[in-house]
Amino acid sequence: MRKLFSNWLLATAMLLSLSNCASSEDCSLNKQPPITGGDPALFVRVVDNPTTRNSAPIPPGTPLVLNEGNIYLVNADGIIVEHFTIVNADGAITILTPENLAAGTIHRNLLDNGVVLPGVASNVSEVVIIGNTPNTTHTGDVNGEFIGGRLLNVISQHDAQNLNLFGRRALPATVNSEGNYVVEVHLAPTVARMELPSITGSGMIADFTVDGVFINHYHQNATVSGAIPGINNAPNLREYTDAAAFAHNAPNTNYTAASNNALYYWNATANAGAGFFKDGLTVRPSNQQSNVLHPNIGSGTYAMRDHVWGFQVFARNYGETTNPETEAPRLVIRLSNIRLTDGRTINDPRFITVGSLYRIESGIRVPVTHVRAADVYHIVNGIVFDETDLSDVPNINEMSVEVIVTLAVWGGGDLYQEDSGSGKEVW
Repeated sequence: MRKLFSNWLLATAMLLSLSNCASSEDCSLNKQPPITGGDPALFVRVVDNPTTRNSAPIPPGTPLVLNEGNIYLVNADGIIVEHFTIVNADGAITILTPENLAAGTIHRNLLDNGVVLPGVASNVSEVVIIGNTPNTTHTGDVNGEFIGGRLLNVISQHDAQNLNLFGRRALPATVNSEGNYVVEVHLAPTVARMELPSITGSGMIADFTVDGVFINHYHQNATVSGAIPGINNAPNLREYTDAAAFAHNAPNTNYTAASNNALYYWNATANAGAGFFKDGLTVRPSNQQSNVLHPNIGSGTYAMRDHVWGFQVFARNYGETTNPETEAPRLVIRLSNIRLTDGRTINDPRFITVGSLYRIESGIRVPVTHVRAADVYHIVNGIVFDETDLSDVPNINEMSVEVIVTLAVWGGGDLYQEDSGSGKEVW
C-alpha cells in the first residue's frame, strides 16, 4: 500500500498519508476514489500559533497563521486529482463527521490533533496547499489563472493574521523505511512586512501634525503562487511622485478608502476619528499596546509592545539563499501645521521620504535594497526628522533609515535611520 506523509515545518506542520488504489480500483481522473470507507489514506495535522497580531509588531519566530485553505493533490501535469477544503475553526465541531468527510470539508481546529481521510488516486505526484485565499475553482490546472496563477491585489494582504500562503512539494522517488512516501511542504507567504513604530520631530521642530503615512514603490499584484508580474517595473510597480497623490481618496491613485490601513494610514480616519496618538513631539499610530509573544526569547516570552504602522508588500524568494529580487518599498510621511522654534509656521503639506534602508551587521552598515517574502523590516526607534528633512514634493531630500530584519516563520531585522545631512532650508 502506497502512503504519503507530508509535514511542513515552521509556521505549521501538516502530515498527509496517501494510499495507492488497489489493482481492482479505477484510478482514472474521470472517476475519483471514494472519500468514505476503506483503510485510512490521508492523515492531516496542522500546528500553528494563533497569537499573531496584525496591528502589533511581529517578533522573529512568530508563526504564520493558517485559518482556512485548500489541499490539492495533483498529477504530473499539474491537473487536480482530488481536493479538500479547510474551513474556519468551530469549537462546537470536535470530530470529522461522515457528512463533512463526504463533502471534503475539514474544520481548521480538527487539524491541530489530526484527521484521517480515505485513499487517494495512484497518479497523484504532488501536493499543493493554498492557505487563507478563498476560491471557488478546484478543478483543472493547479497552476492556471484560476488557482495558482490567480492574481491577488496587495490590498487583500492587509491582515498579517490572514495572509495568502502557498506551498508545493513532489512525492519522492522512493519510500522510507516504514514504506511511506515522505515530503515536506513549506507554506510561504507572498509578502514582506514593513513596520514603522513612531515619528518624532527634532531640531527646530516645535510642533506638527502627521496627516498620513504612505507606502510607495510597491507592487500592486502578485499571483497566489507568489509570482510578481513585471517585477520592479511599471505598471505593476506603483510609484507616485506628485504631492497631490498622497492624500485620502486621492484621484488616479490606489490610496482610496478601500486601501486605507493597507497602503496608507490617514490621521483623520484613524482610531475611530480620534486620530493618531501624539505625545509631545512623538506620534504613534495609537496609544494601544498588545501583549506579544516573542518565541525566540528563552522558551517564549510575552512583552507589552506599542502598536505600529504595518504594511504588507508583495515579495519573492522566501527561504532562498540567493539575493532577493523585489525592490524595497519607500515610505512617504505627509505633515502639516508645522511650527518651528523660531516662530515660523508652515501650514501647507510637507513630506518626509524614506528612500533607502540599511541594517547593521557586525558594526558595518549594509544597504537593504531588496526585500524577501516573510521578512519583517522594523524601523529602529521610528523616524526622527528635523527641519532639513522636509520638502514640499515627495521623493525629494530622501532620508535613509536603519531596519532590523528578522527571519523566522515571520523573519526580518531592524532598519535604522540615517541623517541626510543635506542642510536644506525648510522653505
